[in-house]
Amino acid sequence: MVTNYENIVGQALYASNQKGIKKFLPLDYRLAIKKGTLISRTYKQYFDRKKALKASSPSQTIPDCGVTALKGEKLPYWEELVDYWSGWTEKEINKKKNSTGKYRRHLAEAKELLAHENTRNFALSDELLKIVGKYLGTAASFSNAGLWWGKKQERYAGSPGFHLDSLDTSCVRIYVYLSTVEKENGPLCVIPQEESKKFVKQTGYLGNTIPDNDVYQVISEDKLEVLTGARGSVFAADTTKCLHYGSRCTGGDRIALIFTYASYHNFDDNSKVLREISLPERPSNLQKLALKHFSYPS
Repeated sequence: MVTNYENIVGQALYASNQKGIKKFLPLDYRLAIKKGTLISRTYKQYFDRKKALKASSPSQTIPDCGVTALKGEKLPYWEELVDYWSGWTEKEINKKKNSTGKYRRHLAEAKELLAHENTRNFALSDELLKIVGKYLGTAASFSNAGLWWGKKQERYAGSPGFHLDSLDTSCVRIYVYLSTVEKENGPLCVIPQEESKKFVKQTGYLGNTIPDNDVYQVISEDKLEVLTGARGSVFAADTTKCLHYGSRCTGGDRIALIFTYASYHNFDDNSKVLREISLPERPSNLQKLALKHFSYPS
């Protein structure tokens, strides 16, 4: 029985272990240099996308700390999304539990999810793009979607160790719970941006998994935000700036849809995902921009 996730073996990389000048380059500097190089190659997009965002006025916002709950009922197609995928996952999980196949945490990938019209409408709704764009400071680029099954007592049902993602200098992941998630169901757990930045600065952290004890030697454990909620709960988190983990499923499963957004100049080649998404009949400017990416042909 899996109960002790705190002692997950860490494989964290630190600047102090790097050679030459890299030893003195913290993570935010490295990402900024990489981002600046991409912007210099297509700088017009950088300014055009900032201009496109100016007219945006979302009804909800993501605070500077980089983590918040959103009101799902105020997001277009939220109810249709939750109802459809809750029923779909219940059937799919029952099927998998009755089979002898190997457990897989990904129940569905982006292509299958976005083939469902209301899921596509939710992910590319103007309201959600405005919320994400306001936080990012630029018209958002859609990056990916996934349906994750965190199975009870599976040690690696998701990403159970503290880490930062490396998609961009800043990105937003939207989590939609398709099951009630209490502490024993492996909720998303996040350390807000300022405290996470403190850890990165003091330790020289560059990436990979960090043991809990190493994190709590620098940051007080009471800074951790445990995002529990009922079926249909929606959370937003900047997973490149906020240390986080999830799917420590000690007492029950966790089912979650995850939608990812970044800037046009991010570090992931998501051109294949974007090519497979169709726009609404009369797309808004933000929706058109959401399907463009640095490596995506215009």
